[in-house]
Amino acid sequence: YRQNLFTTWCQHLHSANLQFRPDIARTEYLSNPDERLRWQAHALPADELCTENAIMLKRFNRYPLIIDPSGQATEFLINEYKDRKITKTSFLDDSFRKNLESALRFGNPLLVQDVENYDPILNPVLNRELRRTGGRVLITLGDQDIDLSPSFVIFLSTRDPTVEFLPDICSRVTFVNFTVTRSSLQSQCLNQVLKTERPDIDEKRSDLLKLQGEFHLRLRQLEKSLLQALNDAKGKILDDDSVITTLETLKQEAADISKKVEETDKVIAEIETVSQQYLPLSQACSNIYFTMDICYERVARGMLHNDRLTFALLLCRIHLKGIASGVTYDNEFTFFLRGKEGVLNVRIPPIPNLSSEQQEALVRLSTRLPAFRKLTDLIQNNSEFNSWLQSPTPETCVPKLWEEEKPCSLIGTAMNQLLMIQTFSQGPLTMFLRSK
Repeated sequence: YRQNLFTTWCQHLHSANLQFRPDIARTEYLSNPDERLRWQAHALPADELCTENAIMLKRFNRYPLIIDPSGQATEFLINEYKDRKITKTSFLDDSFRKNLESALRFGNPLLVQDVENYDPILNPVLNRELRRTGGRVLITLGDQDIDLSPSFVIFLSTRDPTVEFLPDICSRVTFVNFTVTRSSLQSQCLNQVLKTERPDIDEKRSDLLKLQGEFHLRLRQLEKSLLQALNDAKGKILDDDSVITTLETLKQEAADISKKVEETDKVIAEIETVSQQYLPLSQACSNIYFTMDICYERVARGMLHNDRLTFALLLCRIHLKGIASGVTYDNEFTFFLRGKEGVLNVRIPPIPNLSSEQQEALVRLSTRLPAFRKLTDLIQNNSEFNSWLQSPTPETCVPKLWEEEKPCSLIGTAMNQLLMIQTFSQGPLTMFLRSK
C-alpha cells in the first residue's frame, strides 16, 4: 500500500511538472544511520517494513495504535524506552487508571495492550484536549484535572490482526501495522541467516549502512550550506569572494564524498553476491511460514495425520521453487489441488470401463495440461491401461500415458503418475503419496 501511494505521489508530481527525486530512499531520508542501528539493537527486525513502522512511531502526529500479531513491536518499544521507564498496562488491568494518571503527570511512556477492549476514558488523551491555567497544562480524565507532562507519550497495541475498530477510534490514532508480509519475513530470514552463517558479511553491511548514511547526511548539509551562502551573498555573486571560496570548498568536499561512495561499491557488490547465495533459503523459510499459517487459519492447533501428506506436498512445491534451474511444475500442482473447479464445455463419447466421474476427470486433465492432451486417444483399446484400472494396487504400476518434450525428472514423473491416479483411481491417494 505504501509503495502504491508513493508511486501515485510521483505521478502527481510528474503531471504537475514539479522537480523531484523518484529514487529517494524514504527510510534513509527520514532517519539517520545511528537511529536505525540502535533500533536493530533494540530487537527491531532490519527489513524495510519494520524500519518504516519505527519511523512512524517516532514521527507521529496522532498517538499510534499498533497491530502487532508477533509481539515484535512490543519488544522493540520496551527496549527503546527502557531508560525512560516505560509502563506496560492494559484496559483489563485493575491499575490502568492509576498507571495512566502517573504517566500523564511524570511523562513516562505508556504502552496500553489489548486495545480491542477500548475504554472511552482515553478519548481526551487521544484528542489532546488540553487547557492552560496559570502556567499549568491540564487534561481532564473523568472528573479529575491532571497536570500533563510535555514528555508524555502513549502507544496502543493489539495482537489481533482481524479486529475491526470503530471509525470513532480510527479518527483519533495513527495505525502502525506490524503484520508480517512475505517480503518482510524473507528479509528477516535473510538477516538471521547471514548473522549465523556469515557474521563477517553482516558486520560489513552494518558498517556500510552507517557509512552511507553519514555520506548522505553530509551531502544534505553541503546542499544547505550552498543555499545559505547564496542567500547571504551581497551584490553580484561573482564579485563576492566569500561566496566563491565557499563554493570551491563545497565542491571539493562533494567530490571527496562522491569518491568515497564509489569506493563502497565493491563492498556492496561483495555483500550482494553473498546474500544471493542465501536468498533461496530465506524465500523457502518465508513460503513455509505462510503455508503453515494458512493451515492453522482453518483447523485446530494440532494437524490431523492425513493432513500431513498435503503439507508435505506443499513443502515439495516450495523446494522446487527454490531450485534456480529446476522445473517448478506449477500447472501440475495447481491442477492437482484445484482440478475439479470450473464448468466442462467438452464432451467425449462414452469410454468402456470408465464411470461418468472418471470421464469428467479425464476431460479436465486432457484439456488443461498439454502433456495429457492425447490421453483420450491413448487409452482407447489399451490393454495395459485396462489392466491397470483393475489392479488392486494401482500406485505400483502407473502406465506412462503422457507426452514429454524432454525427459522428466523423478519428481516430474511422480507428479504425472499422481495426476493419473487422481483421475482414474477409485481409491484414496494416500498410499501413492506415502510411497513417494
